[in-house]
Amino acid sequence: MSIQISVIIWTVICFLLLMLILKNWLFKPVLEVMEKRQARIDKAKEKQLEIERHIAEHEKVLREQKIAFEKEQKLKADEEIESIQLHSKKRVEAAKTSRLNTYETYREECSKEYSRILSSAEKSTEQIAEMINRQRLHIRKDGQPVTSNQVYAVICRYPDMFVKAEGRIMLMNNR
Repeated sequence: MSIQISVIIWTVICFLLLMLILKNWLFKPVLEVMEKRQARIDKAKEKQLEIERHIAEHEKVLREQKIAFEKEQKLKADEEIESIQLHSKKRVEAAKTSRLNTYETYREECSKEYSRILSSAEKSTEQIAEMINRQRLHIRKDGQPVTSNQVYAVICRYPDMFVKAEGRIMLMNNR
């Protein structure tokens, strides 16, 4: 085995030629593609950071707007509640006043009607029989009108309800 210089020289020349060819047509395009890709990756990362900053800013603004909106809505709701409560109080007072007035009016009317009834309550048996027949409060089985004797008999049957005095009949006062 001997070393041949010519083979070594041709080997070195082929190797250098191969390196030159690979550098220009393989390594250079591959490195350019890798650099472009790395540049796109770096650009995408910058965009992502910028978007994240914008998102954070928008979220902060949204939180502030939400807080302001909630405060505004709470103030409006409080004002409306106060308005409704005031209106309700006025209506309750008006209703109380109205009921009191109605009650007093009703009481006065009842008192007047009671006095009128008591003053006109003294009737004779003939007058009572005539009122019963006119208002058709009782109809006999035979269809004839009620007589004063029948009225007198009923009054005698219920002495705790009626008072007879001087030919007149009155209802007893319920106490």
